[in-house]
Amino acid sequence: MQKPKFTLFSGIIIGLLTLSGCFPSVYKIDIQQGNIITQDMINQLRPGMTRAQVRYLMGSPLITDPFHANRWDYIYSIQPGGGAMQQENVSLTFNTDNQLIGLAGDFLPGMTRDEEILGGKPTGTTSSTPTDGSGSLEEQIQREVDSTEIMDIPIPDAL
Repeated sequence: MQKPKFTLFSGIIIGLLTLSGCFPSVYKIDIQQGNIITQDMINQLRPGMTRAQVRYLMGSPLITDPFHANRWDYIYSIQPGGGAMQQENVSLTFNTDNQLIGLAGDFLPGMTRDEEILGGKPTGTTSSTPTDGSGSLEEQIQREVDSTEIMDIPIPDAL
């Protein structure tokens, strides 16, 4: 009489151990929210760009605050496979003429991650550090803006 109970009990234990191996391998999806922001997008921003040009380049802002009408906020967050959430923010500021005048957040103009890895120089940007050490940062930025080549940026049609 003891043999069937032992067989049943050992069968249940083996079955539970077999099934327990399945639970840790449950797939969890990556959760992404907001606007995807890349370093290449930030490197293409220039002072004086219109709101339409910025919207074409970066997409529609995630937040347009009615109390700060001249500021657009781009926020991107990702939670990979149930891990820790990572978040990136960029705030763009416009003047009263609807031209880009400021940038703040986790991204700054400079090298992309690929360029940093390869040890190269930023593409499409000029050095903002003068060789003779003269001028303020604002003057350096103005010289860079003045030396850039102006090109037409297509404006998307209204929907």
